[in-house]
Amino acid sequence: MAKSLVSMNSQPSGPDLEPWNPDRWLVPLAWLGCWLACPSLLLAWTPGILLVPRRPLDQRDPLVRGVEIVGASLCFWAVGFWFLRFIPAPLETFFYACSAFSVAAHTAWPRTGPHAPLRERLGQIPIAGLLAATAVVLLRLLPMNTSPAPAGADMSMHTYLIEMIVQAGGVPASYRPILPIDTFATFPVGFHVPGALISITEGLPSYRAGFEMTALTHAFTSFAFFALFRVHAAALPAAITASAASFVGEAPQGYIAWGGNPTVLGIALFALLASRLLRFRQWRPADAALAGLFLAGVAATHTLVLVQGFYLLGLPLLAWLAARGPHSPATLRNLLIFGGVFGVALAPYLSSLDFGAVTPEVEAWIRNWVSNHNDAWGGNPSTSFLTIPTYALESVRGNIIVLLPFLAFGLAPLRRRDPMAWALQLAFLFMAFVLILNTELWWLPLSALVYPERVAAMSILPLGVLAAVGLEGLLAPTRLRGGFAAGWVVAFAIVLAASPYDHYLRISSESGALREADLRALAWLDARAAPGDVVETQYADAGLWIPAVLFRPITEAHLNIAYLTTTEMPSSGRFLYIGSHCVGECPWSVETPPDPAIWQEIHRDRDARIYERRAAEETSP
Repeated sequence: MAKSLVSMNSQPSGPDLEPWNPDRWLVPLAWLGCWLACPSLLLAWTPGILLVPRRPLDQRDPLVRGVEIVGASLCFWAVGFWFLRFIPAPLETFFYACSAFSVAAHTAWPRTGPHAPLRERLGQIPIAGLLAATAVVLLRLLPMNTSPAPAGADMSMHTYLIEMIVQAGGVPASYRPILPIDTFATFPVGFHVPGALISITEGLPSYRAGFEMTALTHAFTSFAFFALFRVHAAALPAAITASAASFVGEAPQGYIAWGGNPTVLGIALFALLASRLLRFRQWRPADAALAGLFLAGVAATHTLVLVQGFYLLGLPLLAWLAARGPHSPATLRNLLIFGGVFGVALAPYLSSLDFGAVTPEVEAWIRNWVSNHNDAWGGNPSTSFLTIPTYALESVRGNIIVLLPFLAFGLAPLRRRDPMAWALQLAFLFMAFVLILNTELWWLPLSALVYPERVAAMSILPLGVLAAVGLEGLLAPTRLRGGFAAGWVVAFAIVLAASPYDHYLRISSESGALREADLRALAWLDARAAPGDVVETQYADAGLWIPAVLFRPITEAHLNIAYLTTTEMPSSGRFLYIGSHCVGECPWSVETPPDPAIWQEIHRDRDARIYERRAAEETSP
């Protein structure tokens, strides 16, 4: 009798086949371990673990699910931040509450299908893939050992935005005291919110948190490319192609030189969105909701990527849907869910938009920039069929050139496997041609939000899909000789990563304006200056980083283009700072000091100099 009672009590109750399975508590234990050891790790997998469907689309490996979990988490924080306008809670409290709730809900969620034992599930994880992913993260983190802050003038702005969010503990009321702007709106902060949470949870200064976010963004880009290429290719060719697309060439890897790392994150999130859109016909409601979240995350991270992505993939997909004629109720339901999640998730951010930010003056500035900048196409319609492909190759350099030999081998197999995906890849490339041509014609709506060099960078996505399929066919004959294939792959990876990755490291260390001597000098200045003192600075040295390091206003702060023509910065200050390392044109230096009749040197640390404006009676004749 006792035996039958035990047998009865061991039967599953309800829909969950294993209600007391200890595996269910691994996720809460992992959350507790991260909270105690490194809370910023929670950014990467919560609440994504709840948002990504447990039942994968078609044949997806565990690494792809992991990448989508990270992407869903980043998108959630990007859009969730703006809800703090209406939720009376600090950002840190919101972060831990959402993270803990997602883990609790994931643990308690009924499991309606067979649940494999932990040992069996661990055996499905590709160890080689995990080791490769770890290597990618470590390679991207290496520059943090050579410089205190990332390179690029743009990153000086991105880090002071991180500091604004940290100081406010949520959505700042304005850009003050750094900029004389009385609102905090319009500019998407999907890159900055995780950076602020890294700063808060790890106790790092914002410029270091921004550097860590930069490194992890470039690592995540490799994984997002892999997830996209894995849709149509096996794991090995997808991994090789993703490595080539992210580690070789100027774009998007080279964006670290000028600080365009939010653009890189936007492209990575768009790659995850594209991987879902390419399998639109296989969506279930949960998949449609996840795609809507990815789209909202792209919009809340980078406006240019959103607008260009609409033209490159969104418009061709809408044309395909229209050509298909009447759709099934399931398709219409999925479209409604997709649009509904996008609209609800993005509503608080959209309510903050200043639709008049792109004034005629701003549009004129952008049009001149995209036409005459060093990265401009500079061609004309009559020669566009030759000059635009050449321009695209020159914009991204190594990576597309490496992928080109495999493209021809991928066209026919992809067309046989999935005609819709094949057509969308070609449409993507055609629209890239149109967008680059538009930088001279300027006839498309929202032309001011289309930059030709970034269109060229996004073209890596369809080229990578085709190259991965082609490489898969070329690698197939070597499967019988595993040792040779493995050696070939290792040699190929070394050749791909050598020179361009060295460029990534060199740029990160040599082009960073902020040095240790500057940090010491700025700490001295902060102790001496009054709260409202403005510091005169130069654009090409560490003075540009004073807003992020000291949270003080300067005369030469880097501004977003939306505010460039409407914001009047202070023209003078009490102090003048000359950085220890100039990465551009600097009117003042050790060799060319400022006018001693106006400025008195009060501190030096190696080549870093601090001057104070002389009193009026000292400078009068």
